[in-house]
Amino acid sequence: MKLLKALHMLIVLCMVCALAACASFAPGATSAQVDTQYAQACIAYGAAFNAALQLREGGKLTVAQIAAVNTLDQTVTPVCTGPLPPDPQAAIAQITAASTTLVALVAIKPTAAQPGAPPK
Repeated sequence: MKLLKALHMLIVLCMVCALAACASFAPGATSAQVDTQYAQACIAYGAAFNAALQLREGGKLTVAQIAAVNTLDQTVTPVCTGPLPPDPQAAIAQITAASTTLVALVAIKPTAAQPGAPPK
């Protein structure tokens, strides 16, 4: 069962990395391409955030990791759920950086429940 969960998490992380790579901004991109890249960046962030939430709910994140996830959520979710920002290139870069940070947090080997982590 643990192996299956680890495999599932690895698949999610691979998908997030692939989507984040697709979301990188290409100079001279059309408005439709920018919109697509923006949506892809938000989808990748959502997948990484979901993986982090699963670990948090399982009590597998440290207090510092939980704080980092919360900070990212407070800054990126409004960008992804609001209207297209005036500078989509900057938003795409911000969202992609947040996704990369979440992937790094999730990739760190989860530990036993930490003091201050939510109960199972």
